[in-house]
Amino acid sequence: MSNLKELISQALDQQQGQGGGHISAMRALLAKIEREHGREVIRQLRPVGFKMIFAAVHPDLVGKVGNSHEFACQLNAYKNSHGFQYDKVNKIWIDTRAK
Repeated sequence: MSNLKELISQALDQQQGQGGGHISAMRALLAKIEREHGREVIRQLRPVGFKMIFAAVHPDLVGKVGNSHEFACQLNAYKNSHGFQYDKVNKIWIDTRAK
């Protein structure tokens, strides 16, 4: 029985070791896009476009991303924490720092 617990523990350690990297790479890529191309590009960026850019820049990491929902979550979290607000009525992102 202890061998089974040991095997499970090793498998979990391997999974945790393999799982990292793609989230921090997504955040770094969004920061780089904003730095090099401006806030307006981030404001207009949609999850599908972000996924395409990420796949082009990090083809080795795109397989680690679970699904497209993860791109939307990371993009929306980045926008929310960097001065953008979503207007639910008009369905657009507003740059609150531009005023």
